[in-house]
Amino acid sequence: MARRLNITTHASDAVQGEGSYVKVRAVTWGESKRLALAFEGMDMATKFDAADDQLVKRVVEWNWVDDEGVVLPLPKDDPTVVDRLTDAERGFLARVFEGKAEEKN
Repeated sequence: MARRLNITTHASDAVQGEGSYVKVRAVTWGESKRLALAFEGMDMATKFDAADDQLVKRVVEWNWVDDEGVVLPLPKDDPTVVDRLTDAERGFLARVFEGKAEEKN
């Protein structure tokens, strides 16, 4: 039976240490088109907000922690967590969303 495989798992060892991972929901073609068109007319602050919104919507699971080893809440549960991510972590997620990060088996 067919089953849509729109949630992928990615090892995030490079930014969160060995055994870390993130699961993300794929963007649909319609969402992609709407985002591309909307981004054209946005100022920088609005683009940041839109990017954060996508992160909140698309990250479905992770086992990430902060500098003290405290588990970070999922963005859907606490959207402010995106502002606590490092540049490397945010860059990793951008690569995942762009399909440029390897999936975990």
